[in-house]
Amino acid sequence: MHTSIELMELAKQRLALKHDLTLPVTDYRLGKLMGIRQATLSSWRSGRTHIGTEFVRKFADACELPEAYVYACVQSERESNPEVKSVLANIAKQYAPRVAGALGAVILSSGLLLASSTFPASRAEAAVITPSVTNIGDCRRRHRRRRYHRRRELLLRHAAIA
Repeated sequence: MHTSIELMELAKQRLALKHDLTLPVTDYRLGKLMGIRQATLSSWRSGRTHIGTEFVRKFADACELPEAYVYACVQSERESNPEVKSVLANIAKQYAPRVAGALGAVILSSGLLLASSTFPASRAEAAVITPSVTNIGDCRRRHRRRRYHRRRELLLRHAAIA
């Protein structure tokens, strides 16, 4: 059975393949593609909340999994009663052969996707980010300027007191 985070990661992989995305899919992009708010995804990722039943159909479509399986996973994660959890686990086991085949295809294809085209070769130089001297110089200048203004304010305050 899948947890909320595993369903999110599976949806990212499937949507990357479906939309032919070359870069890794972020939570922000997942939210845009599925129509889910960023705050909701963040609360699922942090474990504060779990995927609600209103999102079962979206995740079933995105992950290409049966709705009953996704529903059983979502409800079992939210359920605290062990008897109900075992019933939901049995429901999920009924779909296990179909889900295992789907996951194997995703793992194989995502491995090929990452191996072949995480960054296209034509844009490989643009993907490498190196700090430039001007950016570091600008940061140092801003820092010196702030420090100067802080010291000036302190001196003015002390002069006003005296």
